[in-house]
Amino acid sequence: MMPGMPGAKEAYGISRVLEGYTVTVPPRALERYGIGDVEPVILTTSHPGEAGFNLWVERRARDTVLAGRIDRLEGGKIVQWIEGRAYARSEVKQGRLRLAPELMGAFRLEAGNRLLVVKSAEVAMSFIPVELWREKLVQRGFHEAAGRLADLEEF
Repeated sequence: MMPGMPGAKEAYGISRVLEGYTVTVPPRALERYGIGDVEPVILTTSHPGEAGFNLWVERRARDTVLAGRIDRLEGGKIVQWIEGRAYARSEVKQGRLRLAPELMGAFRLEAGNRLLVVKSAEVAMSFIPVELWREKLVQRGFHEAAGRLADLEEF
């Protein structure tokens, strides 16, 4: 995880899932993705079988291959399953995202979870439990990076 390096993962901080299922998008992520006061987003499950979710900035994702997925979403449904992945339309309001109970279940999350917020692509960021990231970093031999997770700002 090296901010500014092409192809590298950028960690923006840790967001805790609060009671009421609210998650804060770290200020650096808001700035990096140009997210305004009210921003339409698409939420989707991350890796099959893992907790957490990806957030796509809809206006940016529409200019990519992700547009086809967005076009398949129907109005009125909170969670839609497409090819084994959960999708939902939502919005970031004043830096916060509210997850409906149905999304909490689809994303395998609970109030109190701590999510590492990481750049996934130019149009997407991931909110993955810190414990999963720590495990993956240690498995790949990145012990120093795993230890630095404790130094990240929490929101």
